[in-house]
Amino acid sequence: SDVCSSDLPRVGIAALASGDWHLVIEQLLAHALAVRGADVEMLVCDVPTRPHCDERTCASRHPDVCTGCAPAKLDLLDAGQVPWRGLSTCLAADAVTAAKATIAALPDDELDQFSYRGWPLAQWTYVSACHYLQRDARGDTPEISDARRRLLATGIVLIDGIGAWLDRYKPDVVLVESGAHLEWRIARELARDRKSTRL
Repeated sequence: SDVCSSDLPRVGIAALASGDWHLVIEQLLAHALAVRGADVEMLVCDVPTRPHCDERTCASRHPDVCTGCAPAKLDLLDAGQVPWRGLSTCLAADAVTAAKATIAALPDDELDQFSYRGWPLAQWTYVSACHYLQRDARGDTPEISDARRRLLATGIVLIDGIGAWLDRYKPDVVLVESGAHLEWRIARELARDRKSTRL
């Protein structure tokens, strides 16, 4: 490229629920940008005890923990040769425990109205809830309420962690796979809220 690196943006890639094939796509994008001189950093989830992750469903052998979290992806991350930051470095040590306690204290009839730091978290959970349950997530059965609680607690963790990452790295551009699933919706909305950041 004839464009000097000083003219290229800082690019943050939110890789927060990436199975191996998702991660490969994100790594290819990151590597292509980096070799062209861009300053690229990936935010990778390394919090296997997150109450929910879109790599898991209710049918998973271990629905409460990610067996394919960042340590299992280190070979891929190393092969990409792109700087990355673990989500855990942007969180307080008790972030997951505190988020779960906050949501556990809510009655079921308040789950679909829950917001956090002004963000309408409950409105962003539907697609991920359907994926987790492997069916429609409308209703108020115990299984649906459990899925909502998992997602809302995870949303608290992600809002705090992604927000801290954006504040530290200060990307000019943020890449997310989509805005449908909770992880990427939060990254998209928080990035969009920062006037200096493009999507």
